[in-house]
Amino acid sequence: IHEEFVKNRKAINCPVIKQMADMFDVLKKAQQLTNNKWDKKCFIFSTDGIEALGLESPNTALKRLLLKHQVGFRAVPHGFRNTCQTHWLLKRFMMTAINVQLDHKLTSGDASVDRYISQDEDFFDERTKMLEYMAKLIKDAMSDYEHLQRAINNAKGSSPIMATTDTDG
Repeated sequence: IHEEFVKNRKAINCPVIKQMADMFDVLKKAQQLTNNKWDKKCFIFSTDGIEALGLESPNTALKRLLLKHQVGFRAVPHGFRNTCQTHWLLKRFMMTAINVQLDHKLTSGDASVDRYISQDEDFFDERTKMLEYMAKLIKDAMSDYEHLQRAINNAKGSSPIMATTDTDG
């Protein structure tokens, strides 16, 4: 992430987990199909490779780009921040790492304490674990939903289940 786009200079390097890397790779290949001059210096999140998507509406621009190439991914770059923060806090991830990942201006929550935290420390390993945790949480929730949908569909196709009571004890 370019320096001018972040509030906290520690957030410039962002961890990328496997699911994100897969999405980026598919999107990059789709972009290369539409522009044979696309190279490593081009932006993946771009309509032409030369300019990055505008910061004013990254959700809309990314959605349009993913739909254009029909890559089958759905992503919301700025959504679910509160949900992530809540889950990370409940799992007791390091507060400073959470604030860096969310690109908050203060990383520790206290300007005085921030002065004593190394300016080079970006808590990259902890932030990677945080993203991996959220990816697993989402994957598990999607799996639970799929199982529930299958059960509902199976129930619709069979006779109604009758409730029985055991009167003998």
